[in-house]
Formats: sequence, C-alpha cells, structure tokens
Amino acid sequence: MLSLSQVSKSFALKDGPYTAVDNVSLEVKTGAIHGIIGASGAGKSTLLRLINLLERPDRGTVTVDGKLLTELPDKELRQQRQRIGMIFQQFNL
Repeated sequence: MLSLSQVSKSFALKDGPYTAVDNVSLEVKTGAIHGIIGASGAGKSTLLRLINLLERPDRGTVTVDGKLLTELPDKELRQQRQRIGMIFQQFNL
C-alpha cells in the first residue's frame, strides 16, 4: 500500500544544507501498523510529510496504493491526498 524508495530531503539553512531524511526506503503492507520514533529533530515529521507530498522529496519516489505520487500532476495529487489520513503533531486552525 505504501512504498518509499531512496527518499531524501534537505533544507537550506543559513549555515548550509541540513539533511532531514537521507536515502530512506520502506514498505508498509495493507493492514499493517507501524510507528515512527526518534529523537527531536530526527526527521520523523519530515518523513510523514514526504508520504503525502506536503514536502516534495529531493530524490526518490513515493507510491501509495499503486499510485506514484511523485509523478502526479498537482490536480491528481490533490485528489489522492483526499484518500490519505494524517494526524498532525500540532494543528493550527
């Protein structure tokens, strides 16, 4: 159902680039339950945002339910996001 292949994401900081997610590959089968744990600043939130492409990866691919999200045009991506549930750590209304 969910597959990340060699996904990486960096951010430009004034001190230079910061790599938040580096070459991550994972597969989550339908019905499986997984948790993402790690220290503050380890890239957990960035990884979750990469799954639904709220952040676009610098490299790699994201596939959800057979759809290669990283290749979809914006309109189709918005439609696919409606099928992805996510609970944000902090919410702002």
